[in-house]
Amino acid sequence: MREAEAANVEMQVEHKTTKTTAPANIAERLGINEGDPVTCTRYIIRMGNPWQPVTSSLAWEPLAVTGGTDIELPHEGSRADKGIVGRFSTIGHEVNQYEERLDIARRLQRRRSSWTSRRIAQLYRSRRRSVALIALVWKTILPLRLRIPFSRQARYELRFVMEIS
Repeated sequence: MREAEAANVEMQVEHKTTKTTAPANIAERLGINEGDPVTCTRYIIRMGNPWQPVTSSLAWEPLAVTGGTDIELPHEGSRADKGIVGRFSTIGHEVNQYEERLDIARRLQRRRSSWTSRRIAQLYRSRRRSVALIALVWKTILPLRLRIPFSRQARYELRFVMEIS
């Protein structure tokens, strides 16, 4: 959001949080059991005139950590919209590691009566207090307009881990 403000670009952020259970792939990333309670927040970010979606994201937090606290719902309460580090510090969990994995691939999309192939970037994010506690996992899908030489099976991945101080 800061980048959009700095570039004097208007954006619209829509979010909705629901309580649900963790599917297998999310449970594995969070280090919890499949079916454990989580919150799932869906974000859609739009820019332009008229508004066009530019990203779609899903963020999951384990309710075993946040349930019954002031930060149970990320956009409500006294710590609403304060970010993962600020929110989790209020319940005694210092988030100190950030991991991102960027996966660039092709995805088939159904358009009217035919299938088309489109390049997308999937950005997977994790925030950790330690290896033992994963506070949040996140997946963002971004349509790519880059001209990257791409074979049908090509997939590119970039992963990095940083400490938060």
